[in-house]
Amino acid sequence: MKIKQVSARNFRTLVEFDHHFLTGFCPISGKNNAGKSCVIRIFQHFLQDSDEYYYHYSSPRISFLRDRTQWTDDQYMSVGICLAIDRRDDSETFFFLDKFSSKSLEKDSATLKIQTEFDGPNSQKTTCWLDGDELDGKTSVEVARKLTSSSNLVVDNSTSISRRSSIFSGGFTELVDAQIDEKDRQGLKDAETRLRNKVGQIARKQKAQLTELIGRLKEDYEVNLTTVDRFRQSTVPIAITLLDKQVEVPLNEWGSGTRNRTEVLMSLMEAARIKEAATMENRTTPIVVLEEPESFLHPHAQAEFGKLLAALSSELEIQIIATTHSPYLLNHAEPRANTLLARKISRSKLQQTEVVDTSGDNWMQPFSEILGIIPAEFASWKSIIGASTDSAILVEGIIDKEYFEFFKENYPAIYNISDEVLVEEYGGKDALRNTAMLRFVNRRFKRMFVTFDLDAESDVRRSLDSIGFAKSVDYLPIGLSRPGAQCIEGIVPSSIKSKVYSDNVDLVDKLNSADRSERKSAKNSIKRKILEELRNQKPDEEELVEFKKLFTRIGKALKRTK
Repeated sequence: MKIKQVSARNFRTLVEFDHHFLTGFCPISGKNNAGKSCVIRIFQHFLQDSDEYYYHYSSPRISFLRDRTQWTDDQYMSVGICLAIDRRDDSETFFFLDKFSSKSLEKDSATLKIQTEFDGPNSQKTTCWLDGDELDGKTSVEVARKLTSSSNLVVDNSTSISRRSSIFSGGFTELVDAQIDEKDRQGLKDAETRLRNKVGQIARKQKAQLTELIGRLKEDYEVNLTTVDRFRQSTVPIAITLLDKQVEVPLNEWGSGTRNRTEVLMSLMEAARIKEAATMENRTTPIVVLEEPESFLHPHAQAEFGKLLAALSSELEIQIIATTHSPYLLNHAEPRANTLLARKISRSKLQQTEVVDTSGDNWMQPFSEILGIIPAEFASWKSIIGASTDSAILVEGIIDKEYFEFFKENYPAIYNISDEVLVEEYGGKDALRNTAMLRFVNRRFKRMFVTFDLDAESDVRRSLDSIGFAKSVDYLPIGLSRPGAQCIEGIVPSSIKSKVYSDNVDLVDKLNSADRSERKSAKNSIKRKILEELRNQKPDEEELVEFKKLFTRIGKALKRTK
């Protein structure tokens, strides 16, 4: 099951709200009180069972008196959601719709729209549309009830005090002990021993799944699952411990970041288990909602975790919708999946929520909002931000990138850098002066190395040093310390450059032109011709000793741990 669209009228800050979602990893960002939680409440209203909230402070159901927009006298309020239902992955709901609606479902997918309307505090109506056709009132009510009772939504709120680990706290155990006598206590102890043995057998699969997920993080812990001393209702509680350096530590004694990250992965594991455990006849694929999953994590860990969540959404084929204040938890590979919410301001007062345009060239808006960097600064970084590799070499321009690609293809013994290392341009030396952008991009990779022309070193070195970069470890200027050679063309064999210069005297003369644009154009033309001549001649490796030194230094630097 996937959420395709959500809509609202006069619901809290969502006065006139319609928004479409993609089907994979869909982050929602925006300032505090921008409306992110309102959107999540709509998901819960239609897809989460109220019984799951016995330990929460309020029901997920939307109420006219509690939730109507405060700055309108309109007595109408509505919320709606549009779902994509798949015959195979959501067979339970699909079969229900096929059986109880008057319309036969012939295709393998269906679109279900459901809306709740309020005409004042005492009038509420739920209506459903299946592939555009309205269902009758009784069927609509039954469909709505089916959606909330079929494990269609898994929610993990990293900021909530009532997460899974706090349900079975020490206070509950002490309360039970105080109300039973010694004989009953011994009987309970014997029963719990048998229960622990049984749960230990059942938990092996869950342990393997959680171990596999945690093993994909940089900090690799071993997982162990054990029962706790008491259980509530029909749920069997399991305590989690992580093994670090042969010392087994309960999850609630780890740092907040490690604990939060593990619990988020448990929610994903729960969703995967729901999807896999059911038979083909009653399968459902839940949607996972994560509220601020970056909580308590260092930026480096956020970057790693964001990439993992995006990868798991694709691998498990589960839609993940995450609210976030972190640029690392945005969807980097598919920026159009990011939703940015903002509040309209009228007479210096915050009003309704609006969706900021993030389509096309506006893809950088969510990143800009969080990082505090003007959108124009992102123009040359899009392909780098969206990279899926763990290591990257950033080069100054497109011609520099082509040099790397040429040696990778034609001189593998000289290049000697892994094929998995991304080589991408950053659009000129001025981009390296933006330390906020550099720091953000650097945290996205396990290893990143920056190159630039030697004649730009004095302009960019201070910026690189300020974020902790070290020469020959994290960056390297390219070229030779002599006039006209302080760039990548400077290490090209002299015979190739001489031929280009002699064949293009008119361009060489323009290098001394008083017109700046003419000088720049001539310089770029000569740079391109030198590369083309190198491609044509393909000199022997003995003539490319400077390139071998360059790639050897970069290769060694990339092998260092970050």
